[in-house]
Amino acid sequence: MNKVLILTALFLIGTVSCTKVIDLELKESDSQIVLKGEVNSGELIHSLSITKSVAFNQDNVFPGVIGATVTLTDDQGNSETLADLGDGNYKTVNFLAVVGRTYTFKVVAEGETFVSSSTIPALVPLLGIDFIPSSFFGSTGNIIVPKFLDPAGVKNSYVFYFYNADSLDQNSGYIFANDDFADGQLNQQPFFGNWSPESGDSVIYEMYGIDTPVFVYYFSFEQNTSGNSGAPANPVSNWSNNALGYFTAQNFQSFSALVP
Repeated sequence: MNKVLILTALFLIGTVSCTKVIDLELKESDSQIVLKGEVNSGELIHSLSITKSVAFNQDNVFPGVIGATVTLTDDQGNSETLADLGDGNYKTVNFLAVVGRTYTFKVVAEGETFVSSSTIPALVPLLGIDFIPSSFFGSTGNIIVPKFLDPAGVKNSYVFYFYNADSLDQNSGYIFANDDFADGQLNQQPFFGNWSPESGDSVIYEMYGIDTPVFVYYFSFEQNTSGNSGAPANPVSNWSNNALGYFTAQNFQSFSALVP
């Protein structure tokens, strides 16, 4: 009996010690241009950033691309070349954005050309926000509920941001939505974010109306970062020539409210 146990133990030790280190050769993708542009209705200054992607095993420091030629035009024939501010940042000086118009960025960088268009949707007025007291997961605070009436028969997509007015770096992240299941209805969808405002807090809230390709970008980005996607992939970009990133032309509303 003891002999059998000893032999078994020796076998297990030998089995455990027989390990082999396998070096996986992970294929690194080529560095790609990443473009992020915004045009906001009613504003004159609009921005676009140009960076380069890096390998997964490098620090998340994305080098800016300088020396690019960036042009913004609209469907009325207006055009402006953006100023190069350095470190991959480009801005307009005097280009008024109007609801209903389609805007196009054309970028020539490192010998390649990238184009993207986006249309500013009609404004859907934000009616206000409600605060619902909650002790969700043991933390006290309030759930934020933005209220607006979605127009019937019109495709609409939205993005919301919420901030603590006394500490702007304290925010609830963002929430995006469309009207696939709420066309023509009053929206009263609770928002569960990273921060739950308490009584007496002053909340700044922003509402953006975005077009469908931008919603698809947000949706695909969320799917990848939340782990709901079977195989990670880059978010669906609305830029040409395999560029990463997005361009959104959007309407914009900003308000503030005191939590009761």
